[in-house]
Amino acid sequence: MSGGIRVFAEIIINYRTRELDQLFTYEVPDKFSHALKSGDRVVVPFGNGNRVSDGVVWRTFDENPQVPTKLILEVLPSAYRLTRSQLLLMHTLRNRYAATYQEAYQTVLPAGQKLVRIEHYKTLQSVQSLEMDKVYSKEEMLEFFSAGKIKKLVDEGALHPIVNFEFKTSPRVIEWISTSFDSLEEAIALCGKNAIKRHRILTHMDEVEEQPLLSVTKATQSTRKDIQFLIDKKLLTYEVRSDEVDVFKHGLEEDKQALPPLTEDQKTAVALFEKYESGKRHALLEGVTGSGKTRVYIELAIKALEKGDQVLVLVPEISLTPQLITRFKRHVTQKIAVLHTRVSASDKARLYEQIITGEVDVVIGARSALFAPYKNLGLVIVDEEHESSFKSDTLPRYNALELVKVLAGKLPCDLLLGSATPSLISRHMVDLGKMQSLVLKNRIGSAGMAAIDLVDMRHVTMKNRLISTPLYDAIRESFSKNQQVILFHNRKGYANYSQCERCGEVEKCMNCDIPMTIYSRGDKMVCHYCGYEKKVNMECSSCGEKLIHKGTGVEQLTDLMNDLFPNKRFERLDSDISRSGTQLIDILGEFNSGSIDCLIGTQILAKGLDFPNVTLVGVISADQSINMPDYQATERSFQLLTQVAGRAGRHGKTGRVIIQTFQPDHDLFKYLLKHDTAGFASEEKRMRDLLGYPPYGMLNVIRVSAENQNVCQRQSQKIYEFYQQVFKKHGIDATVYPPNRPHYAKIKNKYRYQLVIKSTPQGYAQMVRMLYNGIIKNKYQLIDPACFVDLDFDPTMMA
Repeated sequence: MSGGIRVFAEIIINYRTRELDQLFTYEVPDKFSHALKSGDRVVVPFGNGNRVSDGVVWRTFDENPQVPTKLILEVLPSAYRLTRSQLLLMHTLRNRYAATYQEAYQTVLPAGQKLVRIEHYKTLQSVQSLEMDKVYSKEEMLEFFSAGKIKKLVDEGALHPIVNFEFKTSPRVIEWISTSFDSLEEAIALCGKNAIKRHRILTHMDEVEEQPLLSVTKATQSTRKDIQFLIDKKLLTYEVRSDEVDVFKHGLEEDKQALPPLTEDQKTAVALFEKYESGKRHALLEGVTGSGKTRVYIELAIKALEKGDQVLVLVPEISLTPQLITRFKRHVTQKIAVLHTRVSASDKARLYEQIITGEVDVVIGARSALFAPYKNLGLVIVDEEHESSFKSDTLPRYNALELVKVLAGKLPCDLLLGSATPSLISRHMVDLGKMQSLVLKNRIGSAGMAAIDLVDMRHVTMKNRLISTPLYDAIRESFSKNQQVILFHNRKGYANYSQCERCGEVEKCMNCDIPMTIYSRGDKMVCHYCGYEKKVNMECSSCGEKLIHKGTGVEQLTDLMNDLFPNKRFERLDSDISRSGTQLIDILGEFNSGSIDCLIGTQILAKGLDFPNVTLVGVISADQSINMPDYQATERSFQLLTQVAGRAGRHGKTGRVIIQTFQPDHDLFKYLLKHDTAGFASEEKRMRDLLGYPPYGMLNVIRVSAENQNVCQRQSQKIYEFYQQVFKKHGIDATVYPPNRPHYAKIKNKYRYQLVIKSTPQGYAQMVRMLYNGIIKNKYQLIDPACFVDLDFDPTMMA
């Protein structure tokens, strides 16, 4: 090595398994030793077979590691290097959310990257018809020689091998399975009597006819091998379909237009934000629905772009915010990228390259857009910051809002959180002086807030089983004035469940302890937890008697409204529609143009939609969310109802909101009727403070799952007893509560228990480290191999 100094690097290897949750030490060749730094992506030999793998440099050092080391093979081009923001996020994922090194690394990478070896050969001697001193690809060489002959020419010195590595991305595809048999009985007979899993697959496929392969294996608890057997027997057909869809290809206006002038409220908010030093502007923008928060976002984004900064706009769900994206594209001249889950792997990799080189100035995306490789991030805007979808429901279970706050403080960069109903946690940040408070008190134009009326469902006449007479009369009046209506009903499907009228048995998912939702479209029953589907069966699986559908979803509500108003057009809007991006855009476009008279939907309707001709919003049942078994139920209900109500009476028109409830005396309505978000927040914070709940305390959950219920229960009790002693021994201010069964105790054929830990900020980092060592690393041999245990910090759902 140069000057006798050997340089080493600790590297995270790109393999996702808890068993490899460590740093691996490699020696740095002299040609890389001076330039190599944290964040560089490298190619290394890994494992006993020296399998070529990619990794990222965590740190470099020159002390002798006192362990055998291998040499780094290659340092990948700087375009692949992780940026400072990505490294900061990786550190936070580990320290705050107990993520493994590999989970942290893979979270910041674009999905679908595959390391490929590219071989070339340079001719050093005259070889047959090859030109001297020329470089040939491996494919070109194989046209002249066999692989063995090429190796011999290299050994003889006639060819010089040149090896490079780069990442390739394959088009994202989905494997589909469909039926090829006519008779289920004959198909099962071909599999043999004891092939239970294969029988289960055939029975399932007979009901659904076609489905993605992954959904089939999940729904039937089978393997790819089982399915391959059935394909070989010609009982199933295999097909690969492309899934590369840009949900914003249609329906977005991108013609540049002049910005409307700022209102006085907006001018004040912008001025207050800019009063602070750049990089230290961290603010919460609370604006009533229809007050023009997006206009403030655009104004601050333009000012950041004028300084040469990049801007990130985080939204709860990218498919539900086409209007925000349209406005940015209409008014911002710089290049805008939209990142979402349906962007193909190749397109995402290309966008990442454009972001890191500074070709992209503005990124709009859901929570994962936070991990893109920003070159010069100057402003982060979080729209609808109260939304729970900023919390990841897969490992690592991070909260994007918490990561954003860390990033804003350490990069540093400016941060603006926006909402009409800010979370109590964000309000608490303002109370502590860690964020500015910006307020938009008034709606744009002459419109005031919509009047809210409660309908006491205990004492009212009904037009049908869902629509009260007062709501019906209000709908009819709006239609008579050629105005539009939104009806909010937070239940998907046609009916909530099916129950036997004789024995009372409820039809549940074969894999989960959960009633199946009935869908009239497709005549199917669906489990929303594991994806299992089957055709609607009207006979009880226990006693054979007739099943009755119970509860009403948005599909049935749409049918009921068509019966009441046959000359009006009603359309449904829920998450099933939103997943089909073009269908969502088409429905929103038609509603905006007036072709649709009424939108009926789930909580999607609360996601910042703005339609000038909507004067009435009806809430079919406010009680569903209020009665959820969760300490956040009241806060979420208030936010949801306020947001839904905010769709009515914009753009100068008088709005009205009618809420049907069996609990009109609930404290929530006292504040909702007066649009008093501050008063509600004050009362709710008082209750949380008494109980030590967030934002005054911290809640964390340990989740245990196993195929055997007794094993799961014993493991949960063992964890409880262990951490009771550990926290007490080390003086950590945390309380672990006895294990309990969640509301749904079995999901995907695994029984579940959970333990809640209530803690304070003092000693939090030490607590996370102890949970990581005991559960993720299994350092104390605490975890039974038959169980899976994971950690959820800041859980959005406790049930």
